[in-house]
Amino acid sequence: MKITFGIATYNNINNLILTLNSIQKVMKSYQKYKYEIVIVDDNSMDKTEEKLKKIKKNKKYIKYYKNNSNLGFRHSILKAAKKGKGTYFKIIHSSNIENIKDLKVYLSKIKDYELIMPYLIDKRNYFRKFISKFCTVILNFFSGKNLKYYQSPIMCNRRKFIYFSPKMNAGSFFLASINFKLKNFYNKSQVYEFGIKPKFKKKGSTAISFTNLISFIFTIIDVLYFRIKNYWNK
Repeated sequence: MKITFGIATYNNINNLILTLNSIQKVMKSYQKYKYEIVIVDDNSMDKTEEKLKKIKKNKKYIKYYKNNSNLGFRHSILKAAKKGKGTYFKIIHSSNIENIKDLKVYLSKIKDYELIMPYLIDKRNYFRKFISKFCTVILNFFSGKNLKYYQSPIMCNRRKFIYFSPKMNAGSFFLASINFKLKNFYNKSQVYEFGIKPKFKKKGSTAISFTNLISFIFTIIDVLYFRIKNYWNK
């Protein structure tokens, strides 16, 4: 079994190096798994390219690609999935927010489950908690599901991740559409859910913006379309 760790990064080289160290440390305990780290640089203006070329020089499992322009998280993480060769795909944030203990859960459970779907044990400020809970309630209403969190950094079959990617939504909520569709695709016994406690390092909030609102609306439309389509195909 081979695992592709997909990382989309932008002007975040210092945290990215910590992220790579975390993955390598975890994989020492799971040497039975082959793995690769596919990094897609979303046209960073810092020293990401320069430093990564030195880091990956003697590490063939690290693959690096740079976008010619800033395309956003969705395009970059999908590119990582498409460039990867692994059976399974794990989204990794370049800010090294997932701790070692949580990363080990994915690897210990993937042999028994098709989809590892974490939910956020939110320790951010009250405003961010409210926004996350509000969006979850709305999406659960339109989807008819009861997911604890929609934007989770899942681990799943790489080809399925690509297949279920929404065609229209290029915004920050596109991952919610994929997670919802994958939860529908797999049986309950094939899905493992667990709580994670990310180490958020950036202060402030960018939860509310016009682009995020549009992305959220597209996600609702995508969820409804998928739900109706499945109903008529039964």
